[in-house]
Amino acid sequence: MSAAADDTQSSNTSTFVAALVLNGAIAGAQFAAFCILRPRFPHIYEPRVTKPPLKHRATGLTKNMVTWIVEVFKAPYHPIAKHNGLDSFMFIRFLRLIIKMFVPMWIVSWVILFPVDSANSDGGQTGLNMFTYGNVSTSNHPRYSAHLLISWIFTFWIFYLIKSEMTYFINARQRYLIDKDHSSLPQANTILITGVPQSQLSVEKLTDLFSYLPGGIKKVWINQNLKDLPEKHENRIKACNKLEGAITKTIKIAKDMELKRAKAEKKGKPAPKKTIVEDLEKDDIGVAEKLIPAKQRPTHKLGFLGLFGEKVDTLNWCREEIHRLNTEIGDQRKEVSANPDEYKPQGSCFILFNQQLAAHLCAKSLIHHAPYRMVEKYSEVGAEDVIWTNLNVNPYERRLKIVASWALTIAITIFFAIPVAFAGAVSNIDALTQEYTWLGWLGDLPNAVKGIIQGAFPPVLVAILFALVPIIFRLLSKFEGTPRSTAVELSLMHRYFFFLVFNGFLIATLSSGIISSLGTLADADITTYPTILANNLPGASIYFITYVTLQGLSGSSGALLQIGGLVVFYIKSWLLGSTPRARWAIFNTMPGVAWGTIFPSMSLIVVITIAYSIIAPVLNGFGAVAFMLFYFTYKYNFLYVYDIKPASDTGGLFFPKAIQHIFTGMYISQICMAALFFLAKNNDDQVAIPEGVIEVVLIVITIGFHVMINSSYEPLCEALPLSLANKTWDQQGEAQPLLANGEGVEAVDSYDHRTTVDSGEIRESSDGSVPLAELGKSMGKSGEEKKLGAIDEGVSAGKESAKGKVDHVDNDETPPPPFSASAPEVSFTHPSLYHPQQIVWAAKDEYGISDEMVEKCRKDDIAATNERAWIHSKENGKLGKIETRGWPPGEEHKFV
Repeated sequence: MSAAADDTQSSNTSTFVAALVLNGAIAGAQFAAFCILRPRFPHIYEPRVTKPPLKHRATGLTKNMVTWIVEVFKAPYHPIAKHNGLDSFMFIRFLRLIIKMFVPMWIVSWVILFPVDSANSDGGQTGLNMFTYGNVSTSNHPRYSAHLLISWIFTFWIFYLIKSEMTYFINARQRYLIDKDHSSLPQANTILITGVPQSQLSVEKLTDLFSYLPGGIKKVWINQNLKDLPEKHENRIKACNKLEGAITKTIKIAKDMELKRAKAEKKGKPAPKKTIVEDLEKDDIGVAEKLIPAKQRPTHKLGFLGLFGEKVDTLNWCREEIHRLNTEIGDQRKEVSANPDEYKPQGSCFILFNQQLAAHLCAKSLIHHAPYRMVEKYSEVGAEDVIWTNLNVNPYERRLKIVASWALTIAITIFFAIPVAFAGAVSNIDALTQEYTWLGWLGDLPNAVKGIIQGAFPPVLVAILFALVPIIFRLLSKFEGTPRSTAVELSLMHRYFFFLVFNGFLIATLSSGIISSLGTLADADITTYPTILANNLPGASIYFITYVTLQGLSGSSGALLQIGGLVVFYIKSWLLGSTPRARWAIFNTMPGVAWGTIFPSMSLIVVITIAYSIIAPVLNGFGAVAFMLFYFTYKYNFLYVYDIKPASDTGGLFFPKAIQHIFTGMYISQICMAALFFLAKNNDDQVAIPEGVIEVVLIVITIGFHVMINSSYEPLCEALPLSLANKTWDQQGEAQPLLANGEGVEAVDSYDHRTTVDSGEIRESSDGSVPLAELGKSMGKSGEEKKLGAIDEGVSAGKESAKGKVDHVDNDETPPPPFSASAPEVSFTHPSLYHPQQIVWAAKDEYGISDEMVEKCRKDDIAATNERAWIHSKENGKLGKIETRGWPPGEEHKFV
């Protein structure tokens, strides 16, 4: 082996060591900081202990900086399902699945492949590269049979885990769907249908159309063209928020004026001119006017971004604007009900069925005879999940937008290949300096410095670039006309994973492999290019080892420390906590997760590890350790930190898509191995044709298994099967058998005979959520004794018989409570039709300014209060921070 090659091998090792040391140091520092900060900042690191409703709170951990680790390790992960939904629970299950997958692969590959690749293999590789497939000389081609054998073993091991986990998921999801607290709620019994033709947009016709489904219809909402009502609704919210800020600003100005006057008086000087209030003797002058000169009152401009246009007094303008909007919104709401012909129905509707099964049957049925009409149907719809502006997109227009959106997605993905290829090139500085002499100065750098540049810089650069992509992709998904926020995240999951695999894996692999082969390619015959690249691609594993190391060490510890969240929290509390509402939100809003990005990020590491599991088995160990750290981190965060809103929970639908990502890694691994076998030559003779053929057979088997899994489980992922129909609960809180066609169809509600139909009250939980009982440990059992889980851990659930029937989840035939009389009657109409005015929330002050403003608001028929919020002066006389108690007024029902 040449001296240059020796230098490259040494550099690869130093690159890995530098990356390991650097990331290990960062991870250690972050973890130590977390241990120190955790007991001191419980509102950041344990908010679920105090902030959620009582029934969803977690038990606090010890304040000890070490023993908390044991408590988290021992804590069961099953309560995550009850408190944070099935998406969170299945994400943790996904991490556990990968750990179960990688740990045996790690042990087996290191025990078998390490000796095969490194011992007397005549490959001439040193450092970490001696443990790669590329270190086995073609003269030792019989050793390739070991790689072939391990490939088959790993493949069938993954088959077994996927089959078991998909069975688990289907049972968990069905348990979620038929849970009596969930299946009796409107969300479980409602579907959203878009692309409804005008000829069908009436309650009578929709009721007749769906009367053939069991149980009949309880209520119909037809989306209407509300003209400027939604805009007025948004403007009213903005005006209320602006008024709250102006009141606080007025109090602060009054305090500043008082301090300046007192300071001047103390020095025996006259009060500054700008602090002097004129016309104090007027009878009708208010508290604020007595304390603040007219020119010092809060003002703003009405033009673009508040930079142009007429300048107005903020307090007076906001009150006048809210009063005007209250009147106009109230009148327009009455007009919508009284004159529905003026507000034409548009091409979407919500159907609330009396039985959950009917909603699922409807979602899976072919409804209309015309193309693209009533084709898109969404079950398990929550009102907070709806993107109202996307409900009226024409079906043909939507398909054109989808094409344009995916064209832009592909273009962005290809464009990002340029910086990713650059990062891959930087990871092979030695190869570049050998080929391009003008870069020789880089080769003269100390090995430690080059190791940091090659090992740390490329993954960090890629991580920064990749952080921008989800924002763009999410906007593209909304541009398509996607009507649900959860559907946007599911779409983002597809796009982002495609982007990550293309740029984060394929382009990085090729660029790294090509750069390391430049010298050989320049002197070789073009017919030998495939062989040269095949022999050099295993060397690209160093880049991915550093990437997995970065994610596993720095990524997991960073997710624990949440330094960004800690810093942002104090910046917000200092700069943005200017109103009681803003202050309350800063201290009581818990962080969540973006499923469309977190799943693909984990899946990329899975794909990388599986793809290199045979070529560079050293990566298996780092992949296993990385996911152990991820599991610990996210288990802690979902138990004690994160809060996932029920409206954003899909019931675990991200999980089966993540399973598809595993197949991507398997295909890449098998195709690469087959290519390497077919390209292996010794004295111009292909020496591994049998291995290549057998590997192709494995690819065919994998495709067959993939098709089988999809055909077996995909229909069960969303739909509720008929065999569970008698385990659901109807809208009256009763377990229901199938009813005859049309039975249960009810009368038209008085709200709007053209747009809604209702037969009774709608039951909703106090916070609008979809309650989910805790999934018991028994869910993990397989075979005919597979269970759907229990309401409380340790309570046995019904067993699944050989015929596939499932007893009721907890053998409790007690119906859920009847519908609450206070539940909203129009929860699936646009919020502008029923949301009351946001109560203006001010803070009590020593001057009585907020008391006066609340009184003025009420005289203008504006809902306002200064209860449960106050702002006091500090010892130095300056105003302190706003303090609040309880919930924002008018929103108490959301947090019970």
